[in-house]
Amino acid sequence: LHFQRVGIIMNINMYDSLLHKNTKLEYEPSLATAWKTLDDTTWEFTLRQGVKFHNGDPFSAEDVKFSFERVLDPATKSPQYGNIRAIKEVKIIDAHTVHVITHKPFPLLLERVVFFPIIPKKHFEKVGAQAFAQSAPVGTGPYKFVEWKRDQYLKLERFEEHWRGPASFKNLIIRVI
Repeated sequence: LHFQRVGIIMNINMYDSLLHKNTKLEYEPSLATAWKTLDDTTWEFTLRQGVKFHNGDPFSAEDVKFSFERVLDPATKSPQYGNIRAIKEVKIIDAHTVHVITHKPFPLLLERVVFFPIIPKKHFEKVGAQAFAQSAPVGTGPYKFVEWKRDQYLKLERFEEHWRGPASFKNLIIRVI
């Protein structure tokens, strides 16, 4: 849930977001293959098909809606809330299309979805928030969770079925110094 630099480094390896930025800081497709505005407060995102989470579950619009609603829920008390609080609603149009509706025009929406991790609804509901955060995180990113030792390291392993293809390195260890 947090949005600190260390968390972002971990998240971008385990989770994908709807968009990412290239080296020229231009928006490029990630879990969304296309996006457009429908009116002043509605964005349509077309979702990438054939994407799997690390546990084998298929990625869908349900996961996008759940990920945003979880952060927008006041009970979650997410530090990310401020980044997306302009979002009024996420509507599922079909399995691969969502509409993100804002309270008023929000020109920063694309910027806000660049580092916004999409998580699997079914898996999260099955394991719960604490296990998801500590021992059972699952994403669609290039690396999958192996082990976490608080204040020591995070061990990740290449996700062979990543939609971009396997990452260059088999193992990744993140140590915060």
